[in-house]
Amino acid sequence: MLKIKTPKSGKARRVIEKRAPRLIESGKKTLILQGTKTTNVLNAVLTEIYQLNKGSAVRHTHKNEYRPF
Repeated sequence: MLKIKTPKSGKARRVIEKRAPRLIESGKKTLILQGTKTTNVLNAVLTEIYQLNKGSAVRHTHKNEYRPF
Protein backbone atom coordinates (compact mmCIF):
# COMPACT_ATOMS: atom_id res chain seq x y z
CA MET A 1 0.00 0.00 0.00
CA LEU A 2 1.28 3.45 -0.91
CA LYS A 3 1.79 6.00 1.80
CA ILE A 4 0.37 9.44 1.05
CA LYS A 5 2.87 12.16 1.88
CA THR A 6 1.54 15.35 3.37
CA PRO A 7 3.31 18.58 2.43
CA LYS A 8 5.47 20.11 5.13
CA SER A 9 5.73 23.61 3.71
CA GLY A 10 3.24 26.08 2.33
CA LYS A 11 4.85 26.09 -1.09
CA ALA A 12 4.63 22.30 -1.37
CA ARG A 13 0.95 22.43 -0.33
CA ARG A 14 0.19 25.00 -3.07
CA VAL A 15 1.99 22.88 -5.68
CA ILE A 16 0.00 19.79 -4.72
CA GLU A 17 -3.28 21.74 -4.79
CA LYS A 18 -2.42 23.09 -8.26
CA ARG A 19 -1.82 19.55 -9.58
CA ALA A 20 -4.98 18.11 -8.01
CA PRO A 21 -7.90 17.12 -10.28
CA ARG A 22 -10.61 19.74 -10.74
CA LEU A 23 -14.36 19.46 -11.22
CA ILE A 24 -14.28 21.85 -14.19
CA GLU A 25 -11.14 21.65 -16.31
CA SER A 26 -9.91 24.29 -18.70
CA GLY A 27 -10.60 23.91 -22.41
CA LYS A 28 -8.26 21.91 -24.61
CA LYS A 29 -6.57 23.24 -27.75
CA THR A 30 -7.18 21.62 -31.13
CA LEU A 31 -4.12 21.43 -33.39
CA ILE A 32 -5.00 21.48 -37.10
CA LEU A 33 -2.16 20.64 -39.49
CA GLN A 34 -2.22 20.83 -43.26
CA GLY A 35 0.33 18.64 -44.98
CA THR A 36 2.39 19.41 -48.07
CA LYS A 37 0.44 16.93 -50.23
CA THR A 38 -3.17 17.48 -49.07
CA THR A 39 -5.94 17.95 -51.62
CA ASN A 40 -8.14 21.03 -51.91
CA VAL A 41 -11.11 19.06 -50.53
CA LEU A 42 -9.18 18.13 -47.39
CA ASN A 43 -7.91 21.70 -47.00
CA ALA A 44 -11.50 22.95 -47.18
CA VAL A 45 -12.61 20.45 -44.53
CA LEU A 46 -9.73 21.45 -42.23
CA THR A 47 -10.60 25.13 -42.74
CA GLU A 48 -14.23 24.48 -41.78
CA ILE A 49 -13.18 22.56 -38.67
CA TYR A 50 -10.92 25.46 -37.75
CA GLN A 51 -13.77 27.95 -38.21
CA LEU A 52 -16.03 25.89 -35.93
CA ASN A 53 -13.40 25.69 -33.16
CA LYS A 54 -11.81 29.08 -33.72
CA GLY A 55 -11.59 29.98 -30.04
CA SER A 56 -9.81 26.79 -29.05
CA ALA A 57 -7.98 25.81 -32.25
CA VAL A 58 -4.51 26.46 -33.64
CA ARG A 59 -4.00 26.14 -37.39
CA HIS A 60 -0.63 25.47 -38.99
CA THR A 61 -0.15 25.79 -42.73
CA HIS A 62 3.34 25.49 -44.21
CA LYS A 63 4.38 25.07 -47.81
CA ASN A 64 7.71 23.63 -46.73
CA GLU A 65 7.90 20.21 -45.13
CA TYR A 66 6.92 20.65 -41.48
CA ARG A 67 6.92 17.82 -38.95
CA PRO A 68 5.82 18.90 -35.48
CA PHE A 69 5.95 15.39 -34.02
